[in-house]
Amino acid sequence: MQRRWTTVFSGPMSEALVCQGLLDSNGVATHLLDQNIKVIDPFITGANAFDVQLQVPAEDVQNAKEMLAWRPDDDREIVAAIEPAEERVRRLGKRIRWASIQMFTAPYVLCLALPYFRGVKQLGRRPEDYAWTIAAIGFSLVTLATILGIVLRVGR
Repeated sequence: MQRRWTTVFSGPMSEALVCQGLLDSNGVATHLLDQNIKVIDPFITGANAFDVQLQVPAEDVQNAKEMLAWRPDDDREIVAAIEPAEERVRRLGKRIRWASIQMFTAPYVLCLALPYFRGVKQLGRRPEDYAWTIAAIGFSLVTLATILGIVLRVGR
């Protein structure tokens, strides 16, 4: 007879692995749906490319949900503890850092830089990852300058 699996958690791979470890250590069998494909090519599965589903056998669903009940469903509690302006600047910095990874999003990074600096000035202090965000902006400037230099040389 084939086992029927039910999803008890859906979210980032890092959280899913922690939840999987908790369940496995308590004797509940687990399975990460599409785990290998998410590592090899996460975008092949479409939207929510970095989210995975943690599944358990149907007969263990209630037990697994009780064990996972300690985790908050979302980050609302964390966000509520942070003042809104700081949260906005923090998210903007995170977006800048991620966008700086790709060469074709360098202009987007530079568009986000001015609102980021305004937000930091309004805060009156530097956010936690300020240095990394500045490095990402600098990297995007260098990337854009390099691309423009290549385009101008090829256009001659």
